[in-house]
Amino acid sequence: MSRYITDEEKQRIRELTAEGKTQLEIANALGWRGSPMPLRNRVYRWQKQMDLTLPWRGPRSPVLTPEEEKQVLALLKADVGTGRIAAKLNLRPYLVRKFAEEHGFGRKPTQWNSLPSAVREKILEEIRGRQNFGVDLAEKYAAYIGYKAILKVARETLNCPKFRPSRSTSGPLTSDWPQKHHPRGGLST
Repeated sequence: MSRYITDEEKQRIRELTAEGKTQLEIANALGWRGSPMPLRNRVYRWQKQMDLTLPWRGPRSPVLTPEEEKQVLALLKADVGTGRIAAKLNLRPYLVRKFAEEHGFGRKPTQWNSLPSAVREKILEEIRGRQNFGVDLAEKYAAYIGYKAILKVARETLNCPKFRPSRSTSGPLTSDWPQKHHPRGGLST
């Protein structure tokens, strides 16, 4: 241990731990001075050496009260974003997002397999034929699927990890991959 403590201090640590005091409160009650982390560490080490069980303090993330839930729900219905709600009501953003998801708010990701088969086939046909750029396909089928999902499907379909940026002169959905290495001619004799 970093410092010897008396039997009275050990007894006081036992009593304060049983009362549910925090390690910093225990250090302050014993009159120990210094920055908070070393004090907490010192108290923790003595508690551990004396086999004291530390009280459980409850969940790290507090739950929303019913009043807060009503306020969050009203703001979500008014189409306010979760980040703004958290800032306005002084809540944790994670709690607001979790509450919004539990109550069916937020953008639901479009799954490729959940698209109607006719739309899926049209998209695949345009991708295979390289008839349109990814941006244009995303605009054309915006009601069904997003830009990133279109690119993901195009990469899988065309077996290309990356497409040329923006509207290249070589045409839509062109890529430098897969590279074709043509065998070079043999040695001339």
